[in-house]
Amino acid sequence: MVPLPGEDELLIGFIHNMGSHLRGCGLYRRDYVYIVADESKRRFIPMTAESFVSWSQSHVATSKTKYDGNGQPYTVCKDMPTVVAKQLLESKFFGSFVEEIEEIYPVPLPKENGLELFQPGYEDGIFTFGFGL
Repeated sequence: MVPLPGEDELLIGFIHNMGSHLRGCGLYRRDYVYIVADESKRRFIPMTAESFVSWSQSHVATSKTKYDGNGQPYTVCKDMPTVVAKQLLESKFFGSFVEEIEEIYPVPLPKENGLELFQPGYEDGIFTFGFGL
């Protein structure tokens, strides 16, 4: 679990903990735009603060320390506030934990019935667009 930042704590410690836990989990960046791959549609989807809250929960739980009536601390799982997710995604420091994609290489793909390669441009009938090399 990664503790959410308290009111009297700096955000940088939380960013470091989240970055360490999420390294290699499928979050990438193009410059400082965070993206995840949608393998079924073969494209990248930009990561928003709202989607980061739920996406990150499949990799790490965030928590908050509360205190009982006797002043004893206990930990509870808590959703990351969207404002914290926004601050994290806007931090250049977080980018140092995320794999950067510098180039995307378009590759012609084989058609279903054989090894004929798609030609660059739009192909009517199967509604595809191929990028030339």
